[in-house]
Amino acid sequence: MERAAWVRGAGLSLGHRLRRVRGGLLELGTHFPPEATNFWDGLLSVLSVLIAVAGTVYAYRANRGGEGQDFAAKYFGIGFVVAVRFLVFGIPILVALILYWSYAFGDLETMPTTPLEVTVIAAWSAAIYLRTAKHMRDTAEAQRAAA
Repeated sequence: MERAAWVRGAGLSLGHRLRRVRGGLLELGTHFPPEATNFWDGLLSVLSVLIAVAGTVYAYRANRGGEGQDFAAKYFGIGFVVAVRFLVFGIPILVALILYWSYAFGDLETMPTTPLEVTVIAAWSAAIYLRTAKHMRDTAEAQRAAA
């Protein structure tokens, strides 16, 4: 019980809990430093975490929450298939980004992250979660209809 209280924050305000999480993420970031960072790198990191958390919660709700069955099996199984299917979109997007980088940054040794990459990567990630949740909702409704 004591461990659960520590995880919940044991009376800490939301601001203190967020600072605790931010401190942990910053600490993790010091162990994996990229070559050069800018504001857009940080924004992409935050968006990636937010999209993953929101996408997982959305998929859980699409699976009818606590009433749903086999959430983990569906989430990872359907999510894998959707991710593989989205690679079909990812390859032309990557080629377009490489062409953009070579044109925009030319001979730079390291290319800074720009709003274009943040937008494209965040939209692509969100689309994967949305499609996964859609398929999970479909399977949950089929199971409910069969019951």
